Amino acid sequence: MKSSKNLQLSLLATLILSACGGSSSDSKPVPPPAGEASACGTISTTQTCAAVDGAFGKGLYILEKPANTANAPILIGLHGAPGSPNELNAYLHVTDMAASEGYLVALPFGAGNWGWSSQIENDGILSKDSQFMQALVDDLVEKHQGDRSRVFVLGYSAGGFMAYQLACEIPEQFAGLISIAGQIRGTIENCQPATGVAIHHIHGLSDLDVPFEGRADGIASVQETMTHFAQINRCANNTEDWQEAGLTTDNKAANTAAYQGCLNQLKLTTIERTGHRPAFEMTVLHNLIGAFISEHEQ
Repeated sequence: MKSSKNLQLSLLATLILSACGGSSSDSKPVPPPAGEASACGTISTTQTCAAVDGAFGKGLYILEKPANTANAPILIGLHGAPGSPNELNAYLHVTDMAASEGYLVALPFGAGNWGWSSQIENDGILSKDSQFMQALVDDLVEKHQGDRSRVFVLGYSAGGFMAYQLACEIPEQFAGLISIAGQIRGTIENCQPATGVAIHHIHGLSDLDVPFEGRADGIASVQETMTHFAQINRCANNTEDWQEAGLTTDNKAANTAAYQGCLNQLKLTTIERTGHRPAFEMTVLHNLIGAFISEHEQ
């Protein structure tokens, strides 16, 4: 009886310590995690975990609203693989733009080895994640008063692959796409959209993960991707070139080429001696994104 009572007391002590975040060998209290737990993981108190449903299944996304949501521009951030919305946000500070620029920001969750169903196919069927993005845009417009004519995508790495799939499959849904370190994935000839879309591609010239020259496992080169969309956007053969001052914190030279005469603008920014994860100066990057959005609002 005595041993049973001692066991009960021991279990009670363990539960109390566990509830405080400690253990029997470490009695220091551990501070609670920032934000709130949700189906989307830990999110900040200014964010909402939301979901959309469709033939594709159920898609989760993290929502950050500006102070005034009425007819706000929509910015959808697509993470890399492996990756998550929180990792993308920690890298590019996407949700900061909700407050500073007044954007309605959505960070959806991808799935699978590539993060997104971004392989360019030629079967006439929208990919699972293109369907997800269509439903997401509808949700942001109908439930959160976003402006359907001002929907933009910012994709990083595998999220950049997905941005190009959207450009191939449903370009009419978007005013513009920004891809960082991710180009067309799949057979480039299968990308034959009825209309073009404004695109700004940013890439480190020393990227070893998603090389500028592409990869033999089905990733086109950046130049092939840009040439293909120059044809889709009916651009002329010349570009206007300039340097993007201060784009990275390590001051690597960044050069932008803007294709001329396009029905939908096409820009390529290359960063010298820079790998897969450029060390962006966030103020400059956000200004560049903001300028792109301002230039291409439908």
